[in-house]
Amino acid sequence: MYRAFNVKITENEIDDLLKNSNQLYDNFFDIDISNKFNIQRSLENFLLPNNAIDVQSLEQDWFPSVDAHVFISHSHKDIGLVEKFEHWLYQRFGIKSFVDSRVWGYANELLKKIDDEYCVKQDTYYGLIYDYEKRNISTSHVHMILATALLKMIDKMDYVFFFNTPNSLSTNNIRQMTYSPWIYYELLLLNFIRKNSPRKFVEGEMRKSFSIESKKLTMAFPVDIKNLYKLSMTELSRWEMDVPSDEKYPNSALMKLNLLFPDIKLTDNLSKRGRIYG
Repeated sequence: MYRAFNVKITENEIDDLLKNSNQLYDNFFDIDISNKFNIQRSLENFLLPNNAIDVQSLEQDWFPSVDAHVFISHSHKDIGLVEKFEHWLYQRFGIKSFVDSRVWGYANELLKKIDDEYCVKQDTYYGLIYDYEKRNISTSHVHMILATALLKMIDKMDYVFFFNTPNSLSTNNIRQMTYSPWIYYELLLLNFIRKNSPRKFVEGEMRKSFSIESKKLTMAFPVDIKNLYKLSMTELSRWEMDVPSDEKYPNSALMKLNLLFPDIKLTDNLSKRGRIYG
């Protein structure tokens, strides 16, 4: 990862960007990226001779590496806002985005498959139910696979956009916090990867019980976003003005985004890494 940005923009402002660019929002979702996530196979395809699941093959199939220019981190409640921003990036600059919430969704589907296959037991009163201990284990495995996939994607991308909204962060008089373990994990990675790319993992999410209704578990995680560069409507508008409307060179556009922040030193790091040209 090369640079992370703290995006603070409203839906009305994104609509203005789309309008200024003569673009119509049409529920855009990049087909190439979408197709990468439509090949999940049954668990039998990943069994080793000893009946253990081959995690490497499972991860490659369910969470494949995709060709994108930027990683977008956000609250699932802001998916509509993010999809409009994603559409604007692609139509205006040719920039393809990897949106993290799409990976979360596939993780839940994978976990359901594993739970149905390995974590059910017969109860004399309720019939078939999920085994609590086995589900704890399956959840740990799947969340570790997801955490690994997210780490690889963030480390692969040169640019990360974090959508800072009331849905993603809660601010009191002392510090900012998030109630999402995955946002906490991703923001934590931004600080570690920036320095020396440590392979540390943070687990956290608790799934809802399938069998009984219980109290909602809410955990507040402290976050640090001071190292993220602020992107508001002002910066986004300046960026758009700096790029000719008929120019669709994603990496050139992203370099011009860097130039909006004088303290960012452009090094040879970008040229040393695999690039995506579009």
